[in-house]
Amino acid sequence: MSSKVPRLSSALRAAAGFLAALALLCAGLVAWSRLRPVPVETAHAVALVEVPALVGPVVPAAGVPHGTWPVAGTPSVGSCAACHDHGEAVHGKRLGETAEEWRRTPAAAEGRLCTACHQTPLAASDWVAAFRAGVKISISPSGGAVGQVKLTATDQLGHRLPTTLGVELRISLAQVDREGLVIEGTTVDGVVGRRLDRAGNAEEFDTRLLPSEVYKLRYEKLVDDECVAMIARVVVVPGGGRDPIPVWEQRVALLPS
Repeated sequence: MSSKVPRLSSALRAAAGFLAALALLCAGLVAWSRLRPVPVETAHAVALVEVPALVGPVVPAAGVPHGTWPVAGTPSVGSCAACHDHGEAVHGKRLGETAEEWRRTPAAAEGRLCTACHQTPLAASDWVAAFRAGVKISISPSGGAVGQVKLTATDQLGHRLPTTLGVELRISLAQVDREGLVIEGTTVDGVVGRRLDRAGNAEEFDTRLLPSEVYKLRYEKLVDDECVAMIARVVVVPGGGRDPIPVWEQRVALLPS
């Protein structure tokens, strides 16, 4: 009888070890399924074998022009993704995913590459020209200073507007007096962009636009006695401590209320 007890004890220990290992494996699978990045849906079923896994950001070598990095000649979408798709997912979107955004645009469906628009280094980018090409904008005030500014992203865009985290379009609509000055307390502001919290772990908002998407800034304020018109403005905030760049402005008279 005594010889069977040790054998039984060893069997129990082995069984307990197996169950513990199985429990750890199950817990790991559950954690992985919850923490893995959420896959991004694509509107166009475009097979792009040239776009590699997200491996950025890549630091270009000193003296190498942006337009030729990381391959000589005309960069492919895959080479652009090496730098511009990167980071962990927050709310299912990575910190940078320009190539992924491109997959979901008419540009991808038509086979247009990044260089169709980006032919010069980013340092020479013309924000005003890019805004006019990529955005249709309208303002429709009515009686009682009720109206809206509407931004519509066009099919000329090959990714979200704006694609880069930290870059924002800031829209304002306000009442102005006879001297063209904005009347205090009459301004309504809006932002097209994406913001994360300071830790970068949570998304505060994402109002960026893919082609054909619309952003509306609605205005509902009483008309000031000094008001003679309304003025709408859009500025680009490039980020990195750079100064805002005015890209659009329009002044309109109020309609009779």
